[in-house]
This record gives sequence, structure tokens and C-alpha cells, in this order.
Amino acid sequence: MKRLVAVIAITSTFAIAWTAFEEIPLVVIGQPSMTGKIQSALEEPFFRQLKEKTKVNFRTEYTPVNKAGYRDTHELQIIKQGKADIVSLRFPQNSHDEPSLQAIDLASFVSDFAEAKEVAAAYSDVIDKNLQINFRAKLLGIWSFGPQELFCTDPIRRLQDIRGRRVRTSSKQMSLFIAELGGKPAVIEFSETLGALRDGMVDCAITSGASANSAGWPKYAKYNYPFPIQFGLNGYAITLAKWNSLNPQQQARLREAFNTHIRDIWHYSEFLYGDTGKCYIGMRCKSGPQYKGIISTIDPKDNALAINILQERIIPAFKAECQVIRASCQREWDERLRRILLLSIEKNRRINKGI
Repeated sequence: MKRLVAVIAITSTFAIAWTAFEEIPLVVIGQPSMTGKIQSALEEPFFRQLKEKTKVNFRTEYTPVNKAGYRDTHELQIIKQGKADIVSLRFPQNSHDEPSLQAIDLASFVSDFAEAKEVAAAYSDVIDKNLQINFRAKLLGIWSFGPQELFCTDPIRRLQDIRGRRVRTSSKQMSLFIAELGGKPAVIEFSETLGALRDGMVDCAITSGASANSAGWPKYAKYNYPFPIQFGLNGYAITLAKWNSLNPQQQARLREAFNTHIRDIWHYSEFLYGDTGKCYIGMRCKSGPQYKGIISTIDPKDNALAINILQERIIPAFKAECQVIRASCQREWDERLRRILLLSIEKNRRINKGI
């Protein structure tokens, strides 16, 4: 009997050791390579070093979405079909498949980094639930590229200056906002936007300052209007099949690594926001090439204008569309985000009145 117990113990120990040393393949689709420093300086190194960071025997194959031959608008389908284990998920570009991805970044809703973090924390479990039910994927965290601003080929000093201009957008929500201002929105992939600016297909384009500088937009779009139209919220998702194949210790280590990585992105994104602004106007900076662009001062009247569009058009349109897809959508948004919206409106009201 003792011999049998000993044999079982040895066998169990061997099985655990073998599991620890067995390679776990991870196919990862990352951000487009031209989006800038967050992709090149943080995301790609993170996945390259994932084995060391987690002490789990991952064999990671990381490829930016554009180099993998996929469109960044199809990432949820990529993960649902099991073509990748982890996706660096571009929320606006994939919100047509999952409306909760746009719920936290409605046009002109989020005004600063603190608010972006609060919104992400308040709504992340709703997104996670919907990804699990509809795409068999688990959310590993949310982060931000920073304010999504206008970069134009001709001077722009207020939001209404885009009336009649062709504007590159990245989502239906952003397009609605531009249309309400009298602009002509065109949803264009990030990788194709530089050529659109160069060839005069669009007069303006919207992205973060860091991504614009990295992609070379200021060569043609020399005028930046820094009003935060959206906040570039993105995230990471892993297939439930891969997640469930990990033991509890491996899951905990992967979760811890992602929590640290996402905190690093938030910090770095905020640094880039300030530094790339210097690069854009030709000042000394650390994060990229210098240009000779012009950054306008935000017209105080634009805060009230944008909030009015948000309340009268953006939120009702989002809720109507979302409610058709998911009955709980409107209730979940109101329960988790309406309080933050009202506080943001009050804050902007005080700023405009100089209180």
C-alpha cells in the first residue's frame, strides 16, 4: 500500500513538472505598426518578454495587425474564429460588432486621463461579459492612446471650422459627431490615412498626437486642434479556450503581468501626450521626429457645443442602436456611466464660467 502511495505521489509530481515545462503557444495580433511608441516601445517588447515576465513557458508569436494581413476592423472576428489567442483590440474600429466597445468612448464624452480611467473602470466588466458571451473571449484590460484630436491641412481654430471639410474618422460614432458639425466624415483605416492626407482625399484626420506624429501626418496636416473628440480607448482580449487551458497559477501570473503592462501604458500615454505636442511644433522632445506644425488654443465655446451634440445626438443614437442588439444596454450605460457624464458636464460648466 505504501509503495502504491509513493508511486502515485511520484507520478503526480512528474505530471506537474511536465506541465510546467511544456510550451504554451500564444498567437498575438498587435496594434498597427505605424501607430507609434505604445506599439513599438511597450506592446511588442511586452509580448516578446512575456515568458520572462510571467515565469510561464509561453512561446509567443507577436505580429502587428497590418503585418499579419488583417484589417483592424475585423479583430473581434479574428478572435472569435480562433485565428489568434490574444488581440490588442481597437475599440472604435470594432464597435460595429460589439456596441459596448463604443459606450465608454462616445464622442466628446471623456475630457482627460483621470476621467478616461474612471470610465474604463466603471464599464470594464460589462465589456468583459459581452465579449465572453458573444465572442468567446475574455477582457484583460483597457488602456488609452490619449486624446483623439483633429489634424488638418488648413488652419483650424474651432470645431465649426470643419464645416464642409472631408474628415477621416475611425468609427460610426466619430462620424456622427463630425456630421453634426457640418463636416464630411469618411471612415478610413489608420494605415491608409497618410496617403489620404497627401493626395487630398481628406482635409483633416482624427487620432492621438503620438500616433499622428509617428505615422508622419504632420508632413501634410500642419494644423492641430487639440479638442478631445474621443480618447482612444483600447484593450486586450484572450480567447476563452486559451484562458481556460491555463491552470489557476498560470492565469494569475498572466493577469498580474497584464495589469502591470496596462498601468505602464496609461503612464506612458500621458507622457506622450505632452511630449509629442512639443515634437509637433518643432520644440525639443524625446518621443519622435520634430515638425513645424501649429497647435490652436481650444475655443471655450466648443465645450458647450460638444456637450450639446453629445446629449442631443450621440447618446440617443448610441442607445437606440445598442438597445436593438442588447436589451440591457441602455440600463447598463445609465447605471455605470451617467453619473460620470453629469459630473463632467458640471465641471465644464464651471470652467466655462471661470468658477
